[in-house]
Amino acid sequence: MLREIFKQVSYRDSPYKDIYYLTDTEIRFSIYNQDKFITISLRVENDRYIVYGFETTKNNTIIRHKSEQIDSIDFFWIWYNNFYNNLL
Repeated sequence: MLREIFKQVSYRDSPYKDIYYLTDTEIRFSIYNQDKFITISLRVENDRYIVYGFETTKNNTIIRHKSEQIDSIDFFWIWYNNFYNNLL
C-alpha cells in the first residue's frame, strides 16, 4: 500500500511536497493550503496501517491532529480528503 501511495503523490509538479518514503515502513508528505501546512504520515505499526494527519501554522504550531487505522488505499484517500476538507 505504501508503495502505491508513493507512486500517486510523487510525480512531476505534484502539489505534495517533502515526500519521504521508507520502504514498507512509512510514507510522509506535506501540502500547503493558504497559511496552513498539512502533513500526512502513513505508517506500518504492529502489522496495521495507521494514518496521521497534522495541521500546523507557518511557525509550526499544531492546530489539530488526527489518526486512524486504515485498511485500503481507497480508505486512505477518503480519510485524507475528509481531513483536508475540514480545515479550520
